[in-house]
Amino acid sequence: MMPINNIKRCIQWLAGFVILGCSMSIQVSHAGSVTCGAKEAHSIKSLSALLTSQKDISFEPIAQERYQHAKALFSALFNMSDIESASLPVNGLPDSLNTLSDSAGFCLQWLRVKHMKQAHLVLLLMEREETAKGQGAYLFAMNKPLKFVIQAPHQYFDYKSGHLALQLFFEQNLRAVALNTVHRNQTDQSDLAHQANSLFSAFTEALPHKNTERYLIQVHGFSKKNRQTAEGKTADIILSNGSRSPSTFLINAQARMAQKTGFKTYLYGADIDELGGTQNSSLAILANTHQQSHFIHMELSAEARNKLRLSHALREALWSSWP
Repeated sequence: MMPINNIKRCIQWLAGFVILGCSMSIQVSHAGSVTCGAKEAHSIKSLSALLTSQKDISFEPIAQERYQHAKALFSALFNMSDIESASLPVNGLPDSLNTLSDSAGFCLQWLRVKHMKQAHLVLLLMEREETAKGQGAYLFAMNKPLKFVIQAPHQYFDYKSGHLALQLFFEQNLRAVALNTVHRNQTDQSDLAHQANSLFSAFTEALPHKNTERYLIQVHGFSKKNRQTAEGKTADIILSNGSRSPSTFLINAQARMAQKTGFKTYLYGADIDELGGTQNSSLAILANTHQQSHFIHMELSAEARNKLRLSHALREALWSSWP
């Protein structure tokens, strides 16, 4: 006879297979949860529409209590054990995380997303409509490795940066991606790349872990015609860790990226003095924990964003450039 443990593993595997095969999204089964408005299986296009559905919410900085609840929730999702992650969503999130989610103002929903003929099961965290303050949307793929996470804080202003972040999230099997939900210029406080009292910042603060290498990549966009220097007018990609002293990691990445993609790839502080992200809130948070070298500010020209969005091979070349 098959050992009991093997039978349990088979049941879990079959349950996960059935879930991925469903055409409907999977809602979190807990009394306090509120659907995020997702009902059907998604493509990236329809997912993007969902993630931008709160763009008219009025932005407000969040209270410290809500910030701490969100930070604790993000930390738990980043640091969940492989065994616990493998049981999701069959077993559901622990009650303690559902409670944190409610306190942080989130609704939770499991979504099935199809991209590049692959099915992905992800956990969506969006603000509840009745208490939303324009604090962003967050996707977690709980069974994926955690080395890189992505933020796109200007998905409206930096055209298609959010779409590109989602493509990379799914194609590279990343653990998490965070996107803004209201325009950076809605108010003088609504730029999540420069707002310390935000769920974006809580996401960043929850990331570092003393025993693992974790990198935060922020995807930004720029227009060459608006740059002030000759280098800025010709650059396709500008990489920075927020200082004029690029890390060895970034130096190696820049050389590989230029060679693999053919893009003119510059390092802030070495090749160019523009768009270094030196005032970024996430940078300040990571620097405060001696993790500045794990902050990657990636500026992409409009031309580079368009080419990357349309070419899977080019996105693969870009991503394979990280050491």
